[in-house]
Amino acid sequence: MEYGVQYGVCTLKDQQRKRNAVTRLFRNKATMATTTFYTKQRCNWIEGRDAKVDEVMREWMHKFCTLQDVKICVSTFNVNGKSPQSVFPTWFSQKKEDIAEFYAVGLQEMDLSVGTYIIDNTKKMEGWVDAIHCSLPGGRTHFNVVGSMRLVGIFVIVFQAAHSKVRVSDVNVKYVATGISVLVNKLGNKGGTAISMKMNDTWVCFVNAHFAAGNNELERRNQDFRDIYNDVVFYPRSQQDGLRDRPLEVPVMCLYDHDVVFWFGDLNYRLNTDIYGISNDEVRRIASSEKFGDLFQYCQLREQMARGTVFKDFQEPKVLPFRPTYKYDCGTNTWDTSEKGRVPAWTDRILTYKKYPQVGLELIRPMESVETITISDHKPVRALFNLKVKKINESGANSVYEEAIRESDRRANEELPQVQLSLNEVDFGIVNYLEPKTRSVIVQNVGKSKVRFSFKVRPNAQNNQEICEKWLMVSCIIFMNEEEMKMPI
Repeated sequence: MEYGVQYGVCTLKDQQRKRNAVTRLFRNKATMATTTFYTKQRCNWIEGRDAKVDEVMREWMHKFCTLQDVKICVSTFNVNGKSPQSVFPTWFSQKKEDIAEFYAVGLQEMDLSVGTYIIDNTKKMEGWVDAIHCSLPGGRTHFNVVGSMRLVGIFVIVFQAAHSKVRVSDVNVKYVATGISVLVNKLGNKGGTAISMKMNDTWVCFVNAHFAAGNNELERRNQDFRDIYNDVVFYPRSQQDGLRDRPLEVPVMCLYDHDVVFWFGDLNYRLNTDIYGISNDEVRRIASSEKFGDLFQYCQLREQMARGTVFKDFQEPKVLPFRPTYKYDCGTNTWDTSEKGRVPAWTDRILTYKKYPQVGLELIRPMESVETITISDHKPVRALFNLKVKKINESGANSVYEEAIRESDRRANEELPQVQLSLNEVDFGIVNYLEPKTRSVIVQNVGKSKVRFSFKVRPNAQNNQEICEKWLMVSCIIFMNEEEMKMPI
């Protein structure tokens, strides 16, 4: 049984081959093409012009684009190696107003058996795909698989409603292993799986990740993020098979080239309550009460995001409106009673990224934890979004494009430094012996960009600091501020 574009256990040999390919890619960054807003006009990035053209094209998008509202439901679930039941009736909302066109589901710890790291055993994956498919609103007949990717127990899959009119194209997949090292390879017990696609003409990426566990492994979690962020590079499908044997002079797409990125999974960030002297028992008491949100201020992930260490420019609700999703006794809603007695935490997260402010993405329902599902020591988390996907009218874009180039050139010219002098010639008049005379020249910035100026060293100067004859002295008598944009000298 095969699902979507690509799936399966990534062997150690496969991982090393692709890791070498990525290394070669970043050694030759000059060959990389950058995806711009309207790529069909140009196949390569033109330094100093394309960014401005794309800026204008985005502002004028209404002239050649139509927007379509698309509901996307994203869910993450660490299943703790458990086999699925046939259907999970409460996993996804069955209300008519909550039914989405696309469902993106990320599983972690789908298969914890040792043999999974060595051989391709898809039995448990197939069981989970069937269970998810049957749990979608209306059942499996109402949705088709768009793509999927598996790295050992880390699995991501995207479904599209059969009635959906959104054109999906350029589906591509990627995995990044970050877990336990064996010789020079990673086993893939931690890492990420990703699916890239175009919805009409909007690039969307879904990333499912499982970061390092443990209260004291904060830096490893941060490194897992960096590894996945740097290594999620999508190659054209036609180039992937020959990747090892030919130079990487092919266009690629990185994570932040997408218009929208959904990043979800068991990110394993814990609560720093111990630093503030809050005991495990007290955390559990608060987490079980209506004041569970008070604990969110101690979240490691939110702290790292505030510092700019990870997930820069990603968004998440200010406070998650549900209890910590980890750790429970399996089959119950009781906090962990094992010997380790894990402190409750919001380990399971869904974050979003927009490439431009103009991208229309909004959370239309509060994020939810599905507490009725108890087979794992984690709870599933789901979120419902509305995304405005664009559809480009190519003839309209072509007619606007040349005008956009002219407009971008005009804007670029406006940003060129423009300086005006109050005098082009300084006349001191009659100067008597030992009589000091002073004249002022005003340097004014009449452009729209900031300007720095300096005096050139005069020709035949005896040192590199002589800007005038020795009988002259030049000095600034006042520094200009941004409002005045003038400086007398």
